[in-house]
Amino acid sequence: MSVEDLLSLLSSEPFISIITALLGGFISYKLATRKSREEHRHEIDRLIKEQQLSIEREAQLYGFKKKYDATADVSSKLSNLVSCASCLFPRGIEFLPKDEEKQMEYRGDLYRAASEAHNSAQLSLKANAPFLSDEVSDLGMEIIRLCRVQLNYFQLLYGDIEKEKSVNSDAYEKTEEITRQLDRALNLMKRDLEANTLLKESDQGTAK
Repeated sequence: MSVEDLLSLLSSEPFISIITALLGGFISYKLATRKSREEHRHEIDRLIKEQQLSIEREAQLYGFKKKYDATADVSSKLSNLVSCASCLFPRGIEFLPKDEEKQMEYRGDLYRAASEAHNSAQLSLKANAPFLSDEVSDLGMEIIRLCRVQLNYFQLLYGDIEKEKSVNSDAYEKTEEITRQLDRALNLMKRDLEANTLLKESDQGTAK
């Protein structure tokens, strides 16, 4: 084929149409490929973001559960302690066995119950301290301290059956004080749980 024939072929309308179609197809292919890569990248980014949100939500739920469990355990142990300590020097009428030996046995049971509750509350507060606010921890320790004072005084009074059983009125006032402190602690723990917005934020993020 001569040069003239080749030039004539290259400049012919059918050849130009073929070249145009090929170029158009190539350009379309490149655009589709780039669009596919971009969509793929966006999909990957979306999946990564969803996974991160899921991990964060699980961490938030775990943290809230630990705080809830810690609060439930401490509030239960402190409530039991205050209940037992209040029986040592109750406000109001105290019904005691008439027999003095039975009185000592009865008071011994009261002391053992309060002592066990004291130890249990102290262990619970220390174990759960990382999940409690400083204010709750400090107030819990104060309740435990006051109950320890009551236990010591109770033992001093009734540790010997032959001793004079004259109770200082301060012991009864401390019973009321301990009860007030428990109410404060329980309200603080309730407030701390209600102030936890992690779950709400997580739910809002999921809804979006």
